[in-house]
Amino acid sequence: MKIVKFFKENPVWVIFFVSLLVLFLKCVLFIAYTTRFPLNLIYFWKQYAMYIGVSGIIVSFVFLTKWKWWIVIVFVVLDIWLVGNLMYWRSYDDLLSVWCLNAVGNMKGIWSSIFVFLEWKDCIFLILTLFVTAALIFISDRKQTQKLFFIVGFPFFLLLTLPQVITKTKSDNISLFSDKFLESWNYVPYEYCRAYTPITYLVYQIKILVSKPFYESYIPEVDEEVLRHFFQKRNRPDDRENLNLLLVVFESLESWIINSEINNQQITPNLNKLLTNTNLFYADKVTSQVRSGLSSDGLLIINTGLLPIYNGIIVHRFQNNFYFSLCKSLQEYNKHAYVVDDDFVWNQGLMLKSYGYDLISFNNGTDYQMCKHATEQIPKKPFLLKIISFASHAPFKELADSSTLLLPKDMPTDISNYIKSVNYTDNALGLLFDGIEKDSTIIVVVGDHTIFHKEKREQFKQYCIKNNIDIPVEKEFVPLIIYSPEIKERIAVQDTIYQMDIYPTLLHLLNREDYIWQGFGINLLDSTANRKISPDDALKLSDAIIRNDYLRKLSNEN
Repeated sequence: MKIVKFFKENPVWVIFFVSLLVLFLKCVLFIAYTTRFPLNLIYFWKQYAMYIGVSGIIVSFVFLTKWKWWIVIVFVVLDIWLVGNLMYWRSYDDLLSVWCLNAVGNMKGIWSSIFVFLEWKDCIFLILTLFVTAALIFISDRKQTQKLFFIVGFPFFLLLTLPQVITKTKSDNISLFSDKFLESWNYVPYEYCRAYTPITYLVYQIKILVSKPFYESYIPEVDEEVLRHFFQKRNRPDDRENLNLLLVVFESLESWIINSEINNQQITPNLNKLLTNTNLFYADKVTSQVRSGLSSDGLLIINTGLLPIYNGIIVHRFQNNFYFSLCKSLQEYNKHAYVVDDDFVWNQGLMLKSYGYDLISFNNGTDYQMCKHATEQIPKKPFLLKIISFASHAPFKELADSSTLLLPKDMPTDISNYIKSVNYTDNALGLLFDGIEKDSTIIVVVGDHTIFHKEKREQFKQYCIKNNIDIPVEKEFVPLIIYSPEIKERIAVQDTIYQMDIYPTLLHLLNREDYIWQGFGINLLDSTANRKISPDDALKLSDAIIRNDYLRKLSNEN
């Protein structure tokens, strides 16, 4: 009874405890949705102390202010931040950062691809905010203040955060809000968020945004001793006839969908037909190496043999850099790229020009219309013709109904739409495959990145098991198909390879092994090839190369 009497006489304490509990739950729920808490009990209590401490620091201001509605405003802003990060996590397996602000202007027409990752359980954050709002409405004396408790409470909650801050500072050898942490290889956003709370992560991003412009970030040094091994000049093997190249970058194409059937219907009949050729290289375990830029990162890797930057998106941070590329190695070729999007989406217009394409056709309607147009206007030989598909871009709704596949009605909607969208693009590519001269053309089909997060992949796996559908959806790889007259017998690679291997393999097929930049990968057609650098080390070196615009310096020297 004394407790009830205390809260009646001191309603500010009701607001405090309700707000503290709600804020703490928001943080815990967010981490539960994205990752798991560690089982180590010592680390466990430090992490919870951090969460209570950060929540208490914010909520303790209710003792200081008469106008309490600021709590609702703060909670709504936090809800937007948390839900936005959850959608980003489900799409990119990463968290939002200040670099993502640059990409907002490029989302015109494709916002639906983001909101598809919004789930009903995300409403819990809004419900918790409504709970605090209701508490404020029903408490009559909202203007009560107790400044003494703020003076005592604020430092108390600050002390609660110290064990975790000290532990992480020692283990990572870096301070909580260090600018260097942003570009450090110790900086993993979700680990930072889990250790220091989603609230602290938001404050950190605001601090970065306010304190320094995008272009003034920490720039690492380029390890020139390692890099020189990739710029050793080679002699061109012979004077073979120039082969044409049809390069298809298939949006979100995953390996499991190729050669798969549902109800005796092939999902990718034209790709399957291409695979029956003798002059073929096929790898179904290509590890996607994209990061925050997804499709734009995939295009970078395929076109240049470089890997993406560690933080941020290249097309918004380093679009004016100089890049050695596949196009630039083919100086005598006619180089034409077809894109369904507008040129400003992901800065494709600027980036494709920087890669060296002579002619770029944008906004071609649909994949079918784009392929039809490309078939009717094949460039003069020798040519590099690049097709960038779009129909299988999330949320896979726009052209799914254009597919002729008949799928079970109880199949999960997003998976069903994805399969239909891939089938639609496959039918469109059939036009190109039939209209191209295969005797003098290399045909390459590659997926730019995988698309489904683990929860969705597991959901479809269970559906397949239940309905006796033989589709290995658990394989999280992109495929690589290369048809070439230069390949004399069919090669099917069972080992795991990397996207960075595509660039040097294509240079080999195009007889451009004398080009100054051969990339970090290996020629997949050379069975004796050994890696000079690991994928992780290649990522670090590539990050330094791009952020220093180092290739421009080398181009001037050569």
